Amino acid sequence: MRVVLHIGVFVFGFIAAAEAAGPAAPSLAPMPSGRGLAVQIAEPAGEGKAAPESGAADAQREDDRKQRELAQSHMDTGDALAEAKNLPEAIKEFQAGLAILEKLAAADPGNTDWHDDLSVAYVKLGRAYKAQGDLAQALEFHRKDLAITESLAKSDPGNGARQHDLAISYSRTGDVLKEKGERAEALKAQQSTFAIVERLAASDPSNARRQRDLAIAHDKIADVLEEQGNLRGALTSYEAALSIRKALAGADPGNTQMQGFAASSYTTVAGVRKALGDPQGALKTYQEGLPFLEGLAKANPDNAAAQSELALRHDKIGELLVAQGDRAEALKSFRAAVDIKQRLAAADPGDTQRQDALVYSQVEAGDVLVALGELPEALKFFQDSLAIGEKLTASGPASGDWQRSLSISQERVAKVLRLQGKLPEALKYYRDALAIREPLAKASPGDARAQRDLSISYEAIGIVLEEQGNLPDALASYRGCLAIRDAAAKASPGTGGRQRDLLVAKNRVGGVLQMQGDLPGALEHYRDGLAIAERFTSADTGDARWQRDLAVSNEYVGSVLMAQEDLSGALKYYEENLAILDRLAKSDAAGAEGQRSLALSHARMGELLSRKDRKEEAARSFQQALDILDALPVRPGDTEARLAAVDPLWRLGALKGKEGEADLRRALSILTEVRGAGRLDAARMDWIPGLEMQIANLPYLKAKIEIEAAFKAGAYDKAVTAQTKLAAVKGKAERKVAGKPGLVTADALLSLGWYKLFARDFKDSLETTERALAIEPGWLPATMNKAHALMFLGRAKEAQTIYERYKGQHIEGFGQWETVVLADFKELEKRGLKNRHFTEIKALLAAK
Repeated sequence: MRVVLHIGVFVFGFIAAAEAAGPAAPSLAPMPSGRGLAVQIAEPAGEGKAAPESGAADAQREDDRKQRELAQSHMDTGDALAEAKNLPEAIKEFQAGLAILEKLAAADPGNTDWHDDLSVAYVKLGRAYKAQGDLAQALEFHRKDLAITESLAKSDPGNGARQHDLAISYSRTGDVLKEKGERAEALKAQQSTFAIVERLAASDPSNARRQRDLAIAHDKIADVLEEQGNLRGALTSYEAALSIRKALAGADPGNTQMQGFAASSYTTVAGVRKALGDPQGALKTYQEGLPFLEGLAKANPDNAAAQSELALRHDKIGELLVAQGDRAEALKSFRAAVDIKQRLAAADPGDTQRQDALVYSQVEAGDVLVALGELPEALKFFQDSLAIGEKLTASGPASGDWQRSLSISQERVAKVLRLQGKLPEALKYYRDALAIREPLAKASPGDARAQRDLSISYEAIGIVLEEQGNLPDALASYRGCLAIRDAAAKASPGTGGRQRDLLVAKNRVGGVLQMQGDLPGALEHYRDGLAIAERFTSADTGDARWQRDLAVSNEYVGSVLMAQEDLSGALKYYEENLAILDRLAKSDAAGAEGQRSLALSHARMGELLSRKDRKEEAARSFQQALDILDALPVRPGDTEARLAAVDPLWRLGALKGKEGEADLRRALSILTEVRGAGRLDAARMDWIPGLEMQIANLPYLKAKIEIEAAFKAGAYDKAVTAQTKLAAVKGKAERKVAGKPGLVTADALLSLGWYKLFARDFKDSLETTERALAIEPGWLPATMNKAHALMFLGRAKEAQTIYERYKGQHIEGFGQWETVVLADFKELEKRGLKNRHFTEIKALLAAK
């Protein structure tokens, strides 16, 4: 009989398991080499046999056999202890066995079987020490194994099995060197492995096992190159491995293991391409590898790992499609992932990992639906993810990850509710998320993700408060966000992500300050953001994200300068914004998002040129915006792309006067069509009556122009007389169409009340404005005019109550309450209407 000390899976592992784990940690497949701890027992003497050896030799052989069995026992016990994760005791057993084997090998140095046995023992110890984290000891034992395999391979250079053993030893040694951070030495070891495996594969090209080993050797080299930061070199090696595995899978389509190896290789190559800034290449690679995963999943419908891997691939493809602006295709991928994960979760409801994985895909699908304007369906996805999150967090001790996942679902539900105009409900869900994130961030002040999550909650709450017109509280929430992000950015000044977060927070605070009329404060924050964008674009001019950030920052600075009536200064920043977006659009002509941003920049330039009374140039800018937008394909369901044309159409139509009716009606038709489909958000819902009023006013445009000319010339009585007639005509026309007076009539009365202030007919101004408020109760422009009339009538306390009550609110189409009041005061003073209460009202509005 022959007693064999088996190396077992603890040393080599199953190659299938190693490959399935991905090419980051494969191991070369063991080949038959005769390598193992073995003692040949002589056959019994008999006829035709050689004479038995001496009694002394028989005694020595029997003693060696017993020692060998004792070593085997220690090794078997060590294997069992290692499998039970009791590494210290496993090492003791391996050391005991090794001591016996070293004596046997020393007594008979020419016996290759003893050296094979020693090699196995060294590997067992090396693996055990590595698993224990003692890389120095692990390296020592793997190098001892390497010394033996080198010697054995050298003594029998024609033995392919010995050469293969040597390749494995080099590879294991390289793995430990890489883990120790000795990457240069690790690369040399893996290159030595590759040289051997390449020779073996070349000597027998049809041997699938050797081709597979060659692919793994390519991966091992790539792993080290990737850790060294040489992504291009790593990609070359990963692609070589992929080429081999694709050929092997094609040659044996029924071999699911080969299909799995190929699928794994596609995943690795795609990941490196993405890291190299080639999202299109990554997407193409993911898509090319998808059929392999689909085949595996179809062949193994009950294999949860195969199904999960397919779902993960759909997630990856969806993420890249979103980044490239193809939301419709991205939604298909995320839906496929959700379908798979729902089946897995239903098959094992107690598996919390499956539930958590489902939440991720539900949230991603919901995000795409939000971008497509499909708010009801998006809400359903988010609510489903929320239900899972609530169930997970209630099922046992609170997990930080589950708590965080729950807060994300709450945040997404809130986002949809906000877009649907349900601001109080949205605020509740945002605050629920905040209630989770605050203690998580407090418990882990050094956890950057927890701190960032908290800043996101402050930002989101600020957005809702801003939309509710509660600017003081919105500003406080934005400042909370800014404080967190400022600390994170200072802690890591070179980290682009943290600096970009800071830039966004600066812009949020600047936006509220701008609406509150604090233009210097807004400008300071916008310029801070601009400085961040300029710093990072100068460091990396090819980063499109920073270029876009720079463009946005230029726009914001320009908007404040325009509000400060510094139109020439604003023009400089708007021109820079337009130039950046034009370069980006040309560098990616197929990118719809870049083209759309350029169109909106042309529209903003048109607005500025209109303010500078350069109407022909302004009209050209609006038309350029429309030409770009009209040339872009609009995918079904892409609401934002559909709505992009509304603003330039409206502005161009207003600029053209009576000739602009077609543009205004087209803008209105887009809004009403999207509203009819249930996809119009609350903010733009308010655009519809504004457009309807503008169209209704077109027949009276000539009269309106004449009235404004009279007002500008100081002929206030003439303006009042003409506006009185116009208001009567508009009121009659509106009653005929709508059956009652509405916004058109109220707007005409508001203008009449405004002109009466300058005609110093304050009593009639108040009466006329109250008629407008009777038609449109609570309408802020009319409410402000009422306060003005009360102030000039000497009813200062009543006026002051109104000025103070609406402080911080935003007037749609006009701006911040305080800003509009101050602009009115400026106009009144310029035309000789001064009031002793102006100063105290200004102080009241400026007070924090």
